[in-house]
Amino acid sequence: MALFYKIRRLLFMPKEINQILAQHIKELDELGLVPTDWVWHKDKIKSLEKIDEQLIYDLVNLHKQYKDVPEIFENAIYILKTLHNDLEAMLKQGASGTEKKEAEIVNNLITQLKNLLKSRILKSGESKKRLKQLQEWKFDVGEYPDLAEFLITHWHGTKEMTKAAGRDVNELFRYGLPAVKNIINEKTWPGLIEMAKAADKNVYFLFAYGLPAVQKAGIINEKSWSGLVEMAKVAGENADDLFRYGLSAVKDIINEGTWPGLVEMAKVTGKNASNLFFYGLPAVKDIINEGTWPIITQRFIEICKYCKGTEEQIFIRFENLEPLFTHFGPDLFDELIIPTVKAQKGSAFLCFESFGKIGMDALQTKDDLELLRFIVEKKSTRANDIFVHIIIAGIKHGAIEKPLSKEADIIKEFMRSAPSYLLELYVEFRNIYKGNLTDKHLHYENLFKDIRQVKKDIVDGVLTRDYNKNLVIGVLYSVFSPEVTIERSKYKEILDNRQDRQQDIPSALNKISRKKVSISKGSYVLKGELDTSSWNNLVEAVNEINRKRIDINPVQLGMNLIAEYREGTLRKKQKEYLRYIYTFDVNNGNSLPDFNANHETLIKYKEFIGDRLKNDLIFSLLSKAQQAYPQKFNALLGSSKADYRRLAKTLFGLWKSKAESKEKRIKSILEKNGLYADKIEWKMNITADEINSWLNSLSANVIEKSIIQKIFNELYGEKYAVMQKEIEKFEFKREGKSLFGKPFRFVLSKRKLHSCSMFNMGLCIAPDDKLWNSEDMWQMIIFDEEDNACGGVIYRTIKEDGKYYLTASIQPSNSMLSSVSLQHLYAKIIQFSMLMVKILKYQNLLISTNSIIHSNRGSIQSAISSMNYPKIKLKHNYDFSYSPYHHKYQEFYIVS
Repeated sequence: MALFYKIRRLLFMPKEINQILAQHIKELDELGLVPTDWVWHKDKIKSLEKIDEQLIYDLVNLHKQYKDVPEIFENAIYILKTLHNDLEAMLKQGASGTEKKEAEIVNNLITQLKNLLKSRILKSGESKKRLKQLQEWKFDVGEYPDLAEFLITHWHGTKEMTKAAGRDVNELFRYGLPAVKNIINEKTWPGLIEMAKAADKNVYFLFAYGLPAVQKAGIINEKSWSGLVEMAKVAGENADDLFRYGLSAVKDIINEGTWPGLVEMAKVTGKNASNLFFYGLPAVKDIINEGTWPIITQRFIEICKYCKGTEEQIFIRFENLEPLFTHFGPDLFDELIIPTVKAQKGSAFLCFESFGKIGMDALQTKDDLELLRFIVEKKSTRANDIFVHIIIAGIKHGAIEKPLSKEADIIKEFMRSAPSYLLELYVEFRNIYKGNLTDKHLHYENLFKDIRQVKKDIVDGVLTRDYNKNLVIGVLYSVFSPEVTIERSKYKEILDNRQDRQQDIPSALNKISRKKVSISKGSYVLKGELDTSSWNNLVEAVNEINRKRIDINPVQLGMNLIAEYREGTLRKKQKEYLRYIYTFDVNNGNSLPDFNANHETLIKYKEFIGDRLKNDLIFSLLSKAQQAYPQKFNALLGSSKADYRRLAKTLFGLWKSKAESKEKRIKSILEKNGLYADKIEWKMNITADEINSWLNSLSANVIEKSIIQKIFNELYGEKYAVMQKEIEKFEFKREGKSLFGKPFRFVLSKRKLHSCSMFNMGLCIAPDDKLWNSEDMWQMIIFDEEDNACGGVIYRTIKEDGKYYLTASIQPSNSMLSSVSLQHLYAKIIQFSMLMVKILKYQNLLISTNSIIHSNRGSIQSAISSMNYPKIKLKHNYDFSYSPYHHKYQEFYIVS
């Protein structure tokens, strides 16, 4: 670098150039760096006074020490290139007279020095090595000789590109670089290297598709190049998408006036710039002009500040807003868009989607927009639910007049006074509001009284009247609001299929059911700035599948998972497989809510990754594949066939005997050997060899945890670690003393109306009818002071060697965990459970050591592990659930 700065001194001392460029020119000749036909006349040079002696000294020593190392010449080219650029800039800035002449002389010398250095590299043995390396990278030297020469003489940058390309290096050289051969030159090369580094593993796609796309669109020119480089750097791995789709989508609005704003927006949006350009800007293209462009640029930048982490979802939804922008112009930003992102932040994209569905015939004036603004600002997290279930549904069914401003006062009054936001309730409310009735407040009270009575009946578990079925389902859905997104129809299906089983709960426990408890209040407060980028891949999958399901084959998905892992291609296909796996989870009755950056939602997404994906979904898919194709799966897994001949003979003898309870005894022997089977359905004439084969297939079902962990790491491991660090930025702040905490009730129930409560607990086994019908399965539901469920506990009883054990699966809702002290809540649940053990005269309260069973809540899992309970392993494996996942447990913590 010292040499670099010494050369640059030439530029910044233009008045001394004549003194600097003289005395040691002979030494340049000795170096061999001055061509015979150089532009200077030797007589002219002799008249100059001086060349910087230290510079010449450095060049001489450079040559002496490294004359056989072409990389040194290559480095000299870069140094000279920098000076060349500076001199050209100086000339363009209007240098005149002696300064200009001197700069031109030095510039010409630099050009010839660079050419000579390139020539030295090409004539060296190193050139042949580089040429061979290019061929090994599948570069067609014969087809592109000029490009080959350029890459060889710019080898440092060439190698930087290979590092970025990684496994796709052959594709980069076979297709990528040839695709941009017309772009590559001395001026663009440094920028191309920066682009390659930023695009990283996607550099092949950027060069093969992205850059050619913007070149074809006529976007690449001398004035735009530096901006394109900046865009690629901030877009990173998504640079290809930005160039191929984003910039191409807005090519018609690109000009000298708009370009600086586009570059600035790209810098702010970073990896989401492609979505901004592809979805966001096209929505406003019809209103872009010289006067509106600064406003549009600034508003998009402002949107990004409020919606950090959900920019992608925000921009995609702008597609729905195009008619609104066409109608209202840039005023729409200040009238609705900016207020929405300020109030809703991470949830704003949901509202944008709803705005598009409301329809232009309902949104004609700014008064109509004012109602939407009122809802997003006043109703916080419930805003989009109101849009979907009241506004959009109301317009569709003719319950709300168009435009919206006609009913704005009615809708506002309804939201201020109604105990529940149901369309059926709004219709009755509207009739009263518009009717010629006296004492309307009494009619409202009677209307709401019915709703409150429905809710009271649901909480009590018994309907006292024959209510409208849709009304009951609507209130039921509100009381037991799902922890993950579940359609109301699923509640109806569960309610229709189940029987009241309150008699399963021992009457001795009646005296403690509905126990009132007080739990310290508090909330999670964010410390510092939150970065939700580690959630993005999952958010993208959830967003896509929640809106449009895709078909998957679980068996084939399991086979593909193990195959892609073995081939080393799984990490590259993270997003694709997250969509498939999330679809599998949704098909089993689970889903996640639309994303926002509050603590409760962040935890739900994190727990999907750290609990369901890591501990359940990967294993389930692999197991299905293994059961369907055991030989093929085990070949991929690398499992060898075990020898169970001795055990097979033992079991064969037992099966052929007349012993009682043969199946039970065989299952017991299997368990002692670490093998498990739900049923023994052997044919009577089975042979010992056939039993040995069956045992091998059974043992093959044991999938090593290390394989699951490695697949998890490929899918989300690194990002999950970042998630955990980001969650640590939230700190729970307790409010007041526990004596003045928030009141709750612990209710033991198997009432039919409470059969949907496991949805509120966020349990994937909520649809498990066999579990519901098991006499020893009991629910403890936590109700708050407003009679809304807040999760609870699932209990089961295990009897072994004459002893009874109560097991607890602790599942408070995330909303509850976000509002009360975790330690205090956990202590209250344990106290209640221990009281049950005492009343029933059971041996112990047990909590499974398996986190899949003991809680879906990460914070509860941490609380359990921190207690350092002693452990016990029972003799047998016992059922916890049956469908969609058959969970068993044998090892437990003893709660003391």
